[in-house]
Amino acid sequence: MKALTDNGAVRRKAIYDPEQCNRIVNLLWEVREKWFYRADGFYTLGAAAYMDACGSNVNTDRYMAICNKSNFILRNYFEDVLERVRVTLEETTRESCNYTNHFALPGFHIFLAKSLHQNFRDNLHLDLQYSCLTSKQMCSGRQ
Repeated sequence: MKALTDNGAVRRKAIYDPEQCNRIVNLLWEVREKWFYRADGFYTLGAAAYMDACGSNVNTDRYMAICNKSNFILRNYFEDVLERVRVTLEETTRESCNYTNHFALPGFHIFLAKSLHQNFRDNLHLDLQYSCLTSKQMCSGRQ
């Protein structure tokens, strides 16, 4: 198995210190009733294209409903986090980066302890879910 390093095109970049991460986690717990149940011990705060918009059982109405509700929540509770991610992407890629109202904002995958197991790994992978979304505007971004 190859080790993931920061020497190639894929890089890990810390944008929050542990105290700031704790603040974000505490805020996530405050909005727990707004999480979307995915599986036992696994939730999201936000729409996830690979679960909500891709595959043979695509339900664009479900994706749009989750997107609209979660974008509103993410903007109201995590605007500073979204902005820091956006700015970091701009600085790292040296390209303009903006959020659109047509798709879900970056959200959170929340794994409670009971959903984790020894085989859970941070494996390098390539996400192509955006290709399920690019053919049409799926989210108004408003509630």
